[in-house]
Amino acid sequence: MTAVSPGGPVPADAEKNVRVQHRRLRDAAARRGVPLATILVAVAVVVITYLAGKRDDHVGASRRRGDRAPGR
Repeated sequence: MTAVSPGGPVPADAEKNVRVQHRRLRDAAARRGVPLATILVAVAVVVITYLAGKRDDHVGASRRRGDRAPGR
């Protein structure tokens, strides 16, 4: 694996290398019986739920201060 400096030229086969690495990761997980897709979906759900809660906290705080929503 070769390092690429930030802002430097990207090797022509960089996209192919990424796909190969992802395929190797999925294959290795499948061989070991690790439900990689399930883990990734679960993490995504947790992150989305957390961010939705943060947004609600922000909206609730502005309403408690008496701020008005735009257009109201």
